[in-house]
Amino acid sequence: MSLPAGYTLVEFDPPTADADTWARYHDYRRRRHAETRPDDPVMPDAEAEVWMREPQPGGKDRRWHVVHGTDVVAGLHIGWVVDGPMLETNRHLMWGSAGVLRAHRRRGVGTALARIVADEMAAQDRTVLTTGTAEDDGRAFLAWLGAEVKMEAAENRLALADVDWAMVERWAAEGPSRSPDTSLIFWEHRVPEDEYVPFSAALTRQLNTMPHDDLDHGDIVMRPEDLADEQGRLDKVGGSHHTLITREPDGTISGITDVGWTPGRPDRVMQQFTGVDPDHRGRGLGKWLKAAMLLYIRDTYPAAKIVVTGNANSNDPMLSINHRLGFRAHRGETVYQIGRDVLLARTTQG
Repeated sequence: MSLPAGYTLVEFDPPTADADTWARYHDYRRRRHAETRPDDPVMPDAEAEVWMREPQPGGKDRRWHVVHGTDVVAGLHIGWVVDGPMLETNRHLMWGSAGVLRAHRRRGVGTALARIVADEMAAQDRTVLTTGTAEDDGRAFLAWLGAEVKMEAAENRLALADVDWAMVERWAAEGPSRSPDTSLIFWEHRVPEDEYVPFSAALTRQLNTMPHDDLDHGDIVMRPEDLADEQGRLDKVGGSHHTLITREPDGTISGITDVGWTPGRPDRVMQQFTGVDPDHRGRGLGKWLKAAMLLYIRDTYPAAKIVVTGNANSNDPMLSINHRLGFRAHRGETVYQIGRDVLLARTTQG
């Protein structure tokens, strides 16, 4: 399936792209943002480049742009695991995302991009693609391709002005009373290097207890080098990574919550992960961690208006805590998967 007349495909390589290429990409990125998130501030260009210029450790990715005239009007990004401890259980998987500006839809651009994905899956010997969308057009297109819904999720937001702070303070006080031998430890801006190994191991264990519904998925493995990479990128954008853990008398990290903040979007704090080790659930550790972090956010970021997080709709324990705090669904996302052969067949038919 080729692009329609007047459209050109170009590969976008962030590490080597020149200033003009980046400028055209950022123009497209801002227009897509205005279509999908018109009420939200767009990520600053320099910050976006920090996250894009190099792939994550252990991963490989490729990007393409569709150009009409001199404008980028569509983009495609795919990625896959190439080495490290995640490869064994993720070697059949590829993930991808694509966008087409609304004025250029229903012309065959999306189908042409889907064919590129199918060809790349064959080249990399990957058999299952994972993707997602929050747009009805995207849902209709993925259904037409033959993709299957595997998980429903949502971006949830907490308006800090509406928080019941008396309840939050009560939760924070109940934590140590219910678990008097457990320590609450705060790493204000970065996880200390001497904690990389135990923290990464605990985070790996807890991440793999998250619900995945019907997704075909491999293991998630967080390594010290992954943590160092993330924190190094935050250094470049002047961002903060605030982490709270609970630690048991034997040294076990029983619970984790962490949030991020960057100066480019000072109105929001991004809730990244909250989890409690299965062996230590039932003691209110999740409530304790969330409450203590919210109190810190209140005191540290007076200009912040919201806390933003994402959850699978099936994650009842976390949603129960979040709903009591006041988190509400802001927009839904549907996660799909499609087999390589199905995608090849559909994009060959056109």
